[in-house]
Amino acid sequence: MRNNNLLKRGISAILTFCILILSLFIIGNSCRAETATDIIITPSSNQILQGETFTLTLFMTPAEPIGGWQFDLQFDQMRVRATTVTAGSNWTSYFDQGTINNTTGTITSIQTWTSGPYPAAPHIMCTITFTAIKTGLCDITIENVQVTNSSFTNITVVTHNITISIYEDNTENDHGNDGYFVDNNGDGVYDEYHNNETGNVTHVQKLGSGRYLIDRNGDGVWDTEYNPQTQKFNQYLPSQDNGPLMILGGILGIVAILFIFILLLTRKKKTESQTIQQEKSSAMQQPATKLRKTRKK
Repeated sequence: MRNNNLLKRGISAILTFCILILSLFIIGNSCRAETATDIIITPSSNQILQGETFTLTLFMTPAEPIGGWQFDLQFDQMRVRATTVTAGSNWTSYFDQGTINNTTGTITSIQTWTSGPYPAAPHIMCTITFTAIKTGLCDITIENVQVTNSSFTNITVVTHNITISIYEDNTENDHGNDGYFVDNNGDGVYDEYHNNETGNVTHVQKLGSGRYLIDRNGDGVWDTEYNPQTQKFNQYLPSQDNGPLMILGGILGIVAILFIFILLLTRKKKTESQTIQQEKSSAMQQPATKLRKTRKK
């Protein structure tokens, strides 16, 4: 019987080990299969002037060999005007530059495919030429993207949208209207700020008010504040965001006062209780004293 139990335990341990190895293998393969292809947008210049012609280059970093792709591009038609779309060197055989509509601010159905070779290394998808027509921030967004592998099966794609800054040549802004924001994950919140003067790329922080804090010089301290509504940069003063801290401090102060009040009240009740106990004890001792005096007589 004992040998049978040992045999069962051994078999159970082996099966458990095999299941664990198989699970790790499946998880590893699924993780590799879910690796996403990245698409990013890079401007030809970090300093775009009103009236200037500039280009946006779309770069792809494939997770596997690519058979084709298509996407739409959305832009602010009040600030830029699209003129041409040019294919990257890997996609010249079958390329459709899409339909440019500067009234709606869209370029729809930019698409291409190849019968081989299938590019697997990072490469340029296409370049798009624009003319800057008005100062301010301009959002550039990739939409309706579809990428296929060499078997022409859709694969996972991550796009990185961009916001560029357009300004007048004689504009003086001491606080930083000299770069552009980038939304890395396409969630509508800026993640980075590219500074034209220093070349620094720093993270930004969105406040509850909708403003953004920027570390322009990369020293780890917020020094500039950007207001998306007014599209203006201002020097950041930490005191501007002390409101929540002041509220928290007030709440903690009230809690401290209540705690002290309860503590004093508890001590008062304890003192009163001790006084009552002493009075009761004294009252009980008085009859005993009178009784002893009576017996002595």
